[in-house]
Amino acid sequence: MSWQLEIEHGYELYRQGDHRATLAHFARLRDAYPEVAQVWNESGAMYDRMGEEEQAAPLYERALALGLAGEELLDCLICLGSTYRNISRIEDAVRCLEEAQRLEPGNLAVRAFLSLALVEAGRGVEAVQILGQTLLQESQDANLQRYARALGTYFAASGKQSENG
Repeated sequence: MSWQLEIEHGYELYRQGDHRATLAHFARLRDAYPEVAQVWNESGAMYDRMGEEEQAAPLYERALALGLAGEELLDCLICLGSTYRNISRIEDAVRCLEEAQRLEPGNLAVRAFLSLALVEAGRGVEAVQILGQTLLQESQDANLQRYARALGTYFAASGKQSENG
């Protein structure tokens, strides 16, 4: 059976509620395919789903070290960034999510996770700027759009009064 089918089988075990068998399956998969980044990434995702972020982080890190590309790379960076935030590795979370943002600046999930990490890092003004600009760019709400120019200026300038004051 291919590693792709093995991953699907692992998710089926998870859906059946057999978490012990699921984790054992993914451990065997990592042993069988130690150089396949996707196996490590999906293993990390499985630990994340089970609330085991401490165990998920090194699996994601290994996946990145082995090399991911495209959507898989972006997904791994988002998941690892979120995991880092959940285990209080805040600077690592910000670094990871900023890398994801460089890869895909318009990704709304990246912006949201990055904003959460920035708040945790004490960079709340930057988080508000990101979320505010995202809201203005993505919302079609007529009430919001009526004030878009002013709000855009205010979001861009937020924090400058406290810096200068």
